[in-house]
Amino acid sequence: ILGDMAELGDYSEAAHSNIDVEGIDQLYLIGTRMQALAKQHHRARWFATTDDAVAVLANVSFTSSDTVLIKASRSMALEKVVRVLTQPEVVDAI
Repeated sequence: ILGDMAELGDYSEAAHSNIDVEGIDQLYLIGTRMQALAKQHHRARWFATTDDAVAVLANVSFTSSDTVLIKASRSMALEKVVRVLTQPEVVDAI
């Protein structure tokens, strides 16, 4: 689960579109800057906002053998994603 990286200036577009995501089974991208990466990877799910992603991720099933990486600039507020994925009913299902 990757979100926009802020404060990259002139390097922003290249930094977002050149992230190596090979070997990732499920790819969730959040934010307008991540849209470029999403267009390059047909299996990616792209969300314009963190709230949009939370609404969908609340219903995604992860297993106890899954590793979930959540990374973005602080301004993306991805703690909302962490909160929904660590709700007792979600954790108990894993």
